[in-house]
Amino acid sequence: MDAEIALRHLPLAGFHHLLIFTVAVMWWIRREKIGRFLSAYMALAFATTTVALHSHPAWWLAGGLVSGALAIAWLRETIHPSFVMSFERTPRPRLVLMLVAAGFAVAYPGHSGDLPGFIFSPLGVTVQPTLLLALALLNAVTPIANRNLRLIHAIAGICYGVVGVVNAISLGPATVVAASVLVLTSCYTITLLIVGAREIDQDNVPGAVSVEQLRTRMYQRRTFLPGPRDPRRTSRKLKRRR
Repeated sequence: MDAEIALRHLPLAGFHHLLIFTVAVMWWIRREKIGRFLSAYMALAFATTTVALHSHPAWWLAGGLVSGALAIAWLRETIHPSFVMSFERTPRPRLVLMLVAAGFAVAYPGHSGDLPGFIFSPLGVTVQPTLLLALALLNAVTPIANRNLRLIHAIAGICYGVVGVVNAISLGPATVVAASVLVLTSCYTITLLIVGAREIDQDNVPGAVSVEQLRTRMYQRRTFLPGPRDPRRTSRKLKRRR
């Protein structure tokens, strides 16, 4: 059924691949300033998935409602970001793994007919590849993204991944591998949630500073501006009076 839906919406899939290429170029130019664009794209991808599944009542209940909820979650993240999307401090092994997962999402096999999968995979049309791309993005950014947002995506990824593996057995090994990647990526997300809980950028967390440390630091700085008198220093006027 996924393949049938994907083949009916090939122009929409091609549009999403072109849009991803545009977003990638924008990220390469602007880097960290494109965080909201990534969230906005994921909101759009889940929104178009909801629209694509709307004409299929059975799949609307199974995937359309979930895609609509995830679209709202990403839209909220776009309007009020809870984290800054950056890839510079992501551990390289994790970044490579998530890049492979994103590659499977962009070229999700078994759903493009005789056309090349890297141009017409059902990204933004069906739930599995869109969810896989979202999980890869959430796991790759640092500081780690919102905990609840990752948990929702991970649970949905495991459910849809298992169903995809069962249904993809008759479609060929490539489709089984793609669905398995979704399951493994979701399990990896759960692992990050359990082991790491929530990563905090230690450089941005101010440490506890005592009044004495603040006073010492203040008088170590050279400035021409008048400041408060250090009670540890005796003034010259007092010495002259003596």
